[in-house]
Amino acid sequence: MILCVTPNPAVDRTARVNRVVFGQILRPLEVLALPGGKGLNVARAARALGAEVVTSGVVGGHAGRWIVEEAAREGLNPHFVEGGNESRTAYVVAGDDGRSVIVYERGLEQPEAAFDELLMRLRNELLAGSSFAVFAGGLPAGVDPSFLGRMVAACNHARVPCLVDSHGPGLQAALAERPSIVKGTKDELAETGLGPADGDPMRLAKAVVKAGAGACIVTLGARGAVACSGADRWRVSVPAQRPVNSVGAGDAFTAGLVVALAESCPFDEALRRAGATGTASVFELGAGFVNPETVRQLAAKVRVRRVAT
Repeated sequence: MILCVTPNPAVDRTARVNRVVFGQILRPLEVLALPGGKGLNVARAARALGAEVVTSGVVGGHAGRWIVEEAAREGLNPHFVEGGNESRTAYVVAGDDGRSVIVYERGLEQPEAAFDELLMRLRNELLAGSSFAVFAGGLPAGVDPSFLGRMVAACNHARVPCLVDSHGPGLQAALAERPSIVKGTKDELAETGLGPADGDPMRLAKAVVKAGAGACIVTLGARGAVACSGADRWRVSVPAQRPVNSVGAGDAFTAGLVVALAESCPFDEALRRAGATGTASVFELGAGFVNPETVRQLAAKVRVRRVAT
C-alpha cells in the first residue's frame, strides 16, 4: 500500500496540439482533464505498476469535489479533507513538436484547521498498513511550512518510510525531521540553500543527505538522475525518447522507485525501475500514465552505475 499525499491538488487540463506557436490560436487535437498534483500523479503511476494506493490532501469547492470524484473513479482510493476554498487548476499545452507550455496556478489559501485534520487522519488512519508514504508537491499559500515536518515525524513515529518531493521552506522543515528519501530537481533542492542550482548535482545530493535525508535523488530530466544514500553514489542514465508530454515524468519516477522499495528491491534496482517508469511516462499525454510493458522493456535499457565518492 502506497500512501500519496498531495497538499495542493489541482484540476490538470492538458491539450495536445500540432505545434506550440506563440501569438496564434491553437486548436487542440485532444484534451484531457485529470485530478492532479504531484501526489496524485505518483498514485496513478504506482497503481499502473500494480500497487494498491491511498491518496489524500486538502481540496475545496466544486473543483475539489471533482478531484475526489475522479480520483475515486480512477481507483486512487481518495481520503481528502475539505478545506473550503476552491482548488486550483493547472494547464499544459503539449505540442507534437516536443515543445510545451505549462501554467500552474498557485491556488487559494486553505485553512490551517484542514491541515490539522489531515495530520490527525495520517496519524490515526492513513499510515496504518502503508508500506511507503509519499508527500509530493508544494504547500498552498498561508500554510505553515512546518506542516511537512510534522508529516515526516508522523511517518517516523509509525515506522513507515517516506519520500518528500517538495521545495522551499516546507522542504527545509521536512529535512529537519529526517525523511527516508528526498527527491527533486536541482532548482527545487537548491531552494534549501544547500547548494546552487547550476552546480554539481551530486554535491547537492550529498548536502541534502548531510542535512537530514536518508537518501537524496536529483532528477535531471532526459539526462536521468543522480542519487546519494549513505556512502553510496549512483548515476542513472535513461534512453533518449521523443516525448508526447514530459510533465509528470518525475512523479512517475517516484512511483517506480517507491513501488520497488516497497517490494524490498535493492536501492540500485529501485533506481533502475524508477528511471524506466519515468521514461515510459513521456509517451503518454496524461501525467502519471504509464504502460507496465513499456516500463519492463525500458528497464533493460536504463543504466545505473555506482560512482566514486
